[in-house]
Amino acid sequence: MAALPCSQRAAIGSEVVRHHLRRRVLLSVLQSQGAHLRQSPSRLLDGLGHGFWTLQRIAQIYRVERELAEMPAEERLAERMNIARPLWEQLQAWLRLERGRVPDGSATAKALNYSLNAWEALTRNLLDGDVPVDNNHCENLIRPWAMTCS
Repeated sequence: MAALPCSQRAAIGSEVVRHHLRRRVLLSVLQSQGAHLRQSPSRLLDGLGHGFWTLQRIAQIYRVERELAEMPAEERLAERMNIARPLWEQLQAWLRLERGRVPDGSATAKALNYSLNAWEALTRNLLDGDVPVDNNHCENLIRPWAMTCS
């Protein structure tokens, strides 16, 4: 099998980063709240506080992506710049602000550092209308094979 071109490898990497951002933010906030994943969803959300704002912003970005999914790449990119880019900019500003408020070494600080250090990869879909917001589709396709390997 031939190696992927650099642009495609970068796109796949950025999709993974966005997926990890959601998971890391959620887990770090839950850990900082002492929450257990077996709690009811409404009880979990009550304890999220500022982390809930982050997850809402990410959900808005995903909502935009669902609305743009059927558009040609050029139109999708233009709409991302108009609609999604301001959401990403708000998210980045908030992550920087929050990073200054949390103690170094905490789970939340690690999640924020990960997000801010990977910002270029996180927002790669703002540069290319063909780059999806995440790679969940591919991960779901390979899951059956990965599960048989363990």
